[in-house]
Amino acid sequence: MELYYVTNRRHEGGDRWKPTGYGKDPSGDGFHNLRYGCVTFDETSVRAEIDTALSAAADGGYGDGGKVAKLVRPLVKQHASIEAFEESPDGTVRGSTTAYDRLRARMQSGVDVVIYVHGFNVDWHDAVASASALQIMLNAKGEKEVAVVLFSWPSDGQALLYIPYFSDRDDASHSRLALCRALLTLQDRLHSMRKETISGTFTTRRDYLKAVEAGKIDVKHVLCRSGLHLLCHSMGNYVLECALEASRFNPEYALVDRMFEHVFLCAPDVTTDALEPGKPLAKLADLSELITVYYNKQDAPLIASVTTKHARERLGRTGASRPSSIDRSFMQVDCTPVVTNGVVEHSYYLNGAALHDICQSINGTRQSTRAWRSGDPVFPNAWIMKEVTSDE
Repeated sequence: MELYYVTNRRHEGGDRWKPTGYGKDPSGDGFHNLRYGCVTFDETSVRAEIDTALSAAADGGYGDGGKVAKLVRPLVKQHASIEAFEESPDGTVRGSTTAYDRLRARMQSGVDVVIYVHGFNVDWHDAVASASALQIMLNAKGEKEVAVVLFSWPSDGQALLYIPYFSDRDDASHSRLALCRALLTLQDRLHSMRKETISGTFTTRRDYLKAVEAGKIDVKHVLCRSGLHLLCHSMGNYVLECALEASRFNPEYALVDRMFEHVFLCAPDVTTDALEPGKPLAKLADLSELITVYYNKQDAPLIASVTTKHARERLGRTGASRPSSIDRSFMQVDCTPVVTNGVVEHSYYLNGAALHDICQSINGTRQSTRAWRSGDPVFPNAWIMKEVTSDE
C-alpha cells in the first residue's frame, strides 16, 4: 500500500531523499522544516489477519483498527520503502509541489483525502502504522475511496509517566509552525486552483457560481467533488491548537480559507474550553464546514493527564465545558457507552462505532439521520453513541 506523509522529524540514513526512517528529534534545519514523501509496503502477508480484524466486533461496532495497526507495524519497520520528494537548493523544485500534484490527480479521480495528525508517545513506525490502519479502515468501512496523508511531528515514543509527556508537549508546541506551514501551503495551492479556474474560464464570480450550480466546472482544473478532511488524535489536537494560535498572531501564517469539509478532533488532549470564542481552535469554524469532537469519560491517558500532571480537565474526556457557547458547526459525540476495547480506551477512533461515524461524515450522511447516536435534549450539537448493529 501507499501512504503520503509530511514530517518535521530528522531523517535517518545518509541520504535525506532516500531515508531509512525518521527519528524522535526535529529536522536538522529546525522544527519548522518539512519533508514530503511517500511510504510504500506490501501488506499481502497479513491480509488474511487484516480481513479478520475488519469483521471483528470492537467498540460498539465492527472493525478493530487497533489490531490492524499492530499487524502493519512490523511490515512498516522491516520492509517499507520511503521516497522523500526531492527539493532543489534554489527552491525551484519543491517536495510539496510533487506531493500536492500527486494528491490532486487522485482527488480528480474521486478520492477523498484525510490529513492525519498523530498524538503523544508515537514514534515514526507507530505513526505510519496508525495512519495506514486508518486508511485501511476508512476504505473498508466507508463508501468513498480515501487517501490518508500523515503529518508526523517529533514524539519521544516512550511510555514513562512524566518526562516524555512534557517533552512531547514541548515538541508539539515547537511543531506549530511546521503544521501551520503545511496548512498554509495547502491553502495557497487550493487558492491557485480556484483562481486558475475562475480567470481561465469565467469572466465574473457570478458566472463561476452559476457553473458550479449547473455542474459545468471543468474537472481538469478543480478538485472535482472529492472532499478534504483533517483528523487529529490526542496531543495532535494540541499541535493544531498551537498552529492556529501562531496563525492568529502572525499575518504571514494567516489561515483564512474554508479548506476542509470535516475536521475530526479525536480524544483531544486540550482543555475543555478550547473551542470557545477567542480560543485558537474556535478558528476551525472558519476553516471547515463541520467539526466533530469525540470524547470518552474512561480515557485512561487523559485521566492521567489530569490526575498525575496537574493539568486542567481535557476536552477528550468530558467534552466542552460550556456546549452552548461554542459555534454551531462543532458537534460533540460521547463515545463512552461503546468504548470497551483495551485498558487504555484512547485510540477508539480506529474502531467500531466511532470509525463508522467518521466514515458516514466523509460520505456526507446528515447528522440528524444517524440511528446509532441519540441526541441531547438540551444541546442540539451534542450526541451520545449507541452500538452499530450493521455497517450498512
